Amino acid sequence: MDLETPLPRMIADAAEHDPDQVFVEVAGTDTVLSYGQFQAEVLRWSGAFSTLGVGEGAYVATMLPNCVDSYQCWLGLSWLRAVEVPVNPLFVGNTLAYPINNARAEILVIAGEFVDRLVALADSLPYLRRVVVLDPIGPLPTLPWPVMSSREFLDQASATPALRTPRYHDPLAVIYTSGTTGPSKGVIQPWVNLHGMAHGIFPDESRGAHPEGATFSCWPTFHSSGKFGMAIAPQFGLRMVFRPQFSLDDFWSDVRHHHITHAPLLVVSVMLMQQPTRPDDAAKPLQKVGMYHLIPQFREFETRFGVSVSAGYGNTEVGWCVTTPSPVDHQSNGTVVPGYQVQVVNEFGEVLPAHQVGEIVVRHDLPWRLNKGYLAMPEATAEAWQDGWFHTGDAGRFDDDGNLSFVDRVKDSLRRRGHNISSFEVEAEVLAHPGVAECACVGVPSALAHADDVVKDDDVKVFVVLVPGTLLTEDELLQFMAPRVPRFMLPRYVEFIDALPKTPTGKVRKVDLRAFSNELAWDRESPAASAGDRTLQS
Repeated sequence: MDLETPLPRMIADAAEHDPDQVFVEVAGTDTVLSYGQFQAEVLRWSGAFSTLGVGEGAYVATMLPNCVDSYQCWLGLSWLRAVEVPVNPLFVGNTLAYPINNARAEILVIAGEFVDRLVALADSLPYLRRVVVLDPIGPLPTLPWPVMSSREFLDQASATPALRTPRYHDPLAVIYTSGTTGPSKGVIQPWVNLHGMAHGIFPDESRGAHPEGATFSCWPTFHSSGKFGMAIAPQFGLRMVFRPQFSLDDFWSDVRHHHITHAPLLVVSVMLMQQPTRPDDAAKPLQKVGMYHLIPQFREFETRFGVSVSAGYGNTEVGWCVTTPSPVDHQSNGTVVPGYQVQVVNEFGEVLPAHQVGEIVVRHDLPWRLNKGYLAMPEATAEAWQDGWFHTGDAGRFDDDGNLSFVDRVKDSLRRRGHNISSFEVEAEVLAHPGVAECACVGVPSALAHADDVVKDDDVKVFVVLVPGTLLTEDELLQFMAPRVPRFMLPRYVEFIDALPKTPTGKVRKVDLRAFSNELAWDRESPAASAGDRTLQS
């Protein structure tokens, strides 16, 4: 696998050698773009940015919905060796101002549907010098910066911009973390990291093995998931079928209509599994699925839909460092990708033996395979990079065969009566109930815990979102879990909730859940609850 040829170069080479080859199909529309057509628009964006003086090392902010333009804008910057700073379209107020100011971006490309949000930030963006509005809706608002429509912007593009092929170690973008406990950190992600993600998603794939196949992507283009969604296609010789937003109702029809063979499903596999069984579930072109995280029923998923499921571990900072085309169980993420070094260590950085839980740390044999630090945050960069290892903040363990299992975020792990508990594993067992749509597990300090944390002891609490129309009691849920988990992992508290609080990137904000009072939660140790099956008592 060639990881050192950046995605923009792959697309340009395909456009040169076979310009009529189909590259992107937009699901739900008639839009089909060949490599030649797509690359021509990329170069228009490059020329327009060049006309504004954008050059190597410049940071340009974007706030765009999932659309083909967002890809072309991003790749257009890459040919100037400039760096995109994509902003989540849900951001408003300070959350919108923060990444623009953090990058000191002088140019912002923003969709017409979002541009009114800038009015309230007129005095909060001191570095901004120009705003480009994609597809304006009505008159543009009065702003303290020059504003132009994307049509004006592209029409004034330089016909011969000074293009420079991005290098594998150049930043592809600044991808902001979710900031669940503090300010978001902008990860400076190199191209080679992105390409490794595509290979990690489908580790046993080879280029040209599916000449009529396609890969599916609906993931946000402001995040790594949307960007490696495009990188998969040219690396493996597939078409890219792009749907701006995941649609449960349309997914299987998209698969059939576009002959989709590969799909990084990420978090939606649970929803697909919860749909009513159909006789033709396995009679579809889909062959390979990347599932992260693995659901407990992944083997049933493979049988029902006639696919093979791959698993892995990685993130924006380290890339895809662990993978497997055939998981040994739903808790395993696979083995270490050649070239990567992955260890599980204690708080002193000492390597732990198999089966012991510690923090996952990562490095690589070659340069620039991981991140290039956090933008304008040297302290956070130094904290993450210690002794030559990147500390992920994730807890995990190896088995005797070298399979890594992600256990939890370090800060989300629980300890009860001397037992370490993975909130991730508790959530997986709750989600195994067909009536559960979403779940989050947190620790609640028990009566044995000391306020100064000298002694840490947690009671287990789960927040549960039910599938609409499901009738399920707290006691019934625990009876379902009892044969599936050790007794110390059984939740003491269960609270049904309409929706889980989440970051704009879809991660559950457990810091908010920990602030909930237990007054509304069902308590397994209360007299009313314990009047039932006492075998569930601790």
